[in-house]
Amino acid sequence: MDLFLYEYVTGGGLLETAEPADCPLLAEGQAMLAALAEDLARLPDTKVRLLRDGRLPAWHAPQAAIVVKTAAEHTAAFDQMAAACDWTLLIAPETGGALYACAARVAAVGGRLLGPDLPLIALASDKHATCEYLRDQGVPVPLGRAIEPGQPWPVEWPLPAVCKPRDGAGSCGVRLLRRWPSSGVPGGYRVERYCPGLAASVAAIAGPAGHVLLPACTQHLTQDGCFCYLGGSVLQDPHLTGRAHRLVRQALLALPQPRGYLGFDLVLGERPSDDVVIEINPRPTTSYVGLRHAVAENLAEVLLAAVCGQSVSVRPLAWPISFTATGEVYPEP
Repeated sequence: MDLFLYEYVTGGGLLETAEPADCPLLAEGQAMLAALAEDLARLPDTKVRLLRDGRLPAWHAPQAAIVVKTAAEHTAAFDQMAAACDWTLLIAPETGGALYACAARVAAVGGRLLGPDLPLIALASDKHATCEYLRDQGVPVPLGRAIEPGQPWPVEWPLPAVCKPRDGAGSCGVRLLRRWPSSGVPGGYRVERYCPGLAASVAAIAGPAGHVLLPACTQHLTQDGCFCYLGGSVLQDPHLTGRAHRLVRQALLALPQPRGYLGFDLVLGERPSDDVVIEINPRPTTSYVGLRHAVAENLAEVLLAAVCGQSVSVRPLAWPISFTATGEVYPEP
């Protein structure tokens, strides 16, 4: 089996616009790519195909990457790999529609996505649309509203509030507002009620036969009001894990045909009634680097089996694990 593993920042997605070394998502992208490439390479009779932006140094990996140096080379190589390989697994930010555009290209050349279909990617790539959709389905989310260029700040909104890009990724552009800025409203943003509590995440692997939930994690975020992601830890409290899993199951039931690897960001409040879904990532998330050490199974194998329609399960391991956004994993004392 040939599998095309494509990571946007390292794989040439920025060749037309920016230097990958300047991208704040580079380290997380490299960490996810390395972890998934290693797990996929362990599958029997599987060849993993990669692209590498020629401006980045070569990495040590069991797979040789196709080096692309121009946007035209990137497009041609991407289309060739997506069409020729049995599956394509995408790691790309939602920002600017990048993830959706990559998925649409895979579909256009007749490839198969080892992940969500286009409608779910489109929905989850818009944080405001996601929250409004989940709210209409009875899933608890922070109360929020969209703001567009030219509109005044919603000064009637209770502070503190969170302002975030509707298509953001990796906490880029997110900020906690304790007073309304004097500058104009940025377009394409969502303002939502600030929900205090424990920042948590749950990854789900879904397919036609159902879904499996991976161990819940806490999220380590900066305390400067920008919520920059530093890594996480596997939750050891069974009650908090149960609350997180219940909330994600509710969200999964509300989603249209969930498939592939989905990351759910949550806040667990003081009481279970305060728990909310913050957003959904329709792709592998950085927590994969830790979660692959938190279960007995090869998560890449579980993902492939689930998308192919098999019923899957995982066995959580007992040891507590923490991980950084750049891929380091270490046991907690």
